[in-house]
Amino acid sequence: MKRAVILGLLLSAVCPLNQAQSPSKSPQVNNRGRVEMVAFDTRGHRLGAPDIRLFEDESRRNWASRFRNGVAENIPFGTYRVEGRLIGFYSDVRYARVYQSQVTVILGLTIGNEAPIFPPILRGRVVGIASESTRKDFVKLIGVFSSISLESEIGSNGEFEMSGLTDGIYLLLIAGEDGVLASQVIDIPYKGPLEVKIAK
Repeated sequence: MKRAVILGLLLSAVCPLNQAQSPSKSPQVNNRGRVEMVAFDTRGHRLGAPDIRLFEDESRRNWASRFRNGVAENIPFGTYRVEGRLIGFYSDVRYARVYQSQVTVILGLTIGNEAPIFPPILRGRVVGIASESTRKDFVKLIGVFSSISLESEIGSNGEFEMSGLTDGIYLLLIAGEDGVLASQVIDIPYKGPLEVKIAK
């Protein structure tokens, strides 16, 4: 009898301890988000909701059918390959990262005119850069309303050149091992000589 009482006391003392050590059940996190797709032209005019043809996850599943007027609910967290289009514009393809409850994805659509045989070329010069820095620094051009991104090396005299551009608004960066050295918003096609000055 005494053994049974002692055993019961031991079990009652041990059970709370075991419960305290076991992980508590927390509310399950909803790893899904609401995704809104918005289209702009390359000069910043809002076009509204694009037609989503592709919203493909890493396992190649296409979630495009979930979108209604550019919005889809309950999209699992992850990285997606996206293609969107509108009548009269070329489609835009980019990657979207869905890792929060509300995600906005901007597509920059280029007007569907016949492409020129020789796309616009941007030539310029970086002023104030040390000659030894031209080997480790570079020029990067990023579309503000599009997913276009181009890079160019800097020549010994500070000159650079980029081709294959489309009209639109861009952010030009001079960057390298020391970070971003200069930045400038430019409009393509660019008229006149382009000089980007490095701050002392």
